[in-house]
Amino acid sequence: METLNELFLTDMEKDVIGEVMNISLGSSATSLSSLLSKRVDITVPKVNVISTQDFDFQDLEPAVGVEIKYIEGITGDNVLILKKADIKVILENLMGVEIPDEEFELDEIAMSAVCEVMNQMMGSAATALADFLGKTVNISTPIAYEIGDKADFKGRYFSDSGYLVEVKFDLKVGDVINSEFLNVLSIPLAKEMVGLFLKGTGLGDDSSSEELNMELANEVIEKEIVKSPKVKVEQAPVKNEVKVEEARKPEKQVPKAVEKYEEDYDDEEEIIERKRPKKRRAPS
Repeated sequence: METLNELFLTDMEKDVIGEVMNISLGSSATSLSSLLSKRVDITVPKVNVISTQDFDFQDLEPAVGVEIKYIEGITGDNVLILKKADIKVILENLMGVEIPDEEFELDEIAMSAVCEVMNQMMGSAATALADFLGKTVNISTPIAYEIGDKADFKGRYFSDSGYLVEVKFDLKVGDVINSEFLNVLSIPLAKEMVGLFLKGTGLGDDSSSEELNMELANEVIEKEIVKSPKVKVEQAPVKNEVKVEEARKPEKQVPKAVEKYEEDYDDEEEIIERKRPKKRRAPS
């Protein structure tokens, strides 16, 4: 019997989604590092398909949702779920003041600051996503809100499909945040991202078999993951320069499969030294 992951996303598709999110969120981490002047680490994401009924984020509660709508290039909602406590730490470091827990409220001013931070982060993510997918991608201004009722939250985005794609990241900001957050996508949006990736790499042609597409795409994604096992944004010790290590954009053309032959060579190679004869001087 097929699992939910096999039914809605193949292993290859999960690898694609993971790498797309890894690159785009890695770019947003650069923006966050610049804003806070701290090192930011985001791990390679873990991707799963889960039913809306079973979807739960109790470990992040009380939680804050950030809604980003794609308005050009791709269609759908990208929702981030973060801990309210982590949002508090980000705002404290942004404003340079400590806020007692009992006094912290996500009022209009705080929400405005959160949206501005997310606007810069997700704007960078959209640019990186556009480069990765090979087309223009634009987003709406992010909307931040406290998540109260889980059922209302789920129904707001995923009531029609009944299933969603959950992408989990570990997040570390300097020595002030060691946490995690979720990126939640609809199945159609995830499939659209995969389709654009396959088209951009030449693997989405009708003439190619699905089995070959999966095999070749897996090779491309595995190479990308090896290149960037973790997104790191580091702050230089003296000049406070931000150093970003990001995965490179995959090649647009995938070479045709060819058989490789190994040639055996002797371990010892003969080295011949040739010396030019010395010129004789003419008698004086």
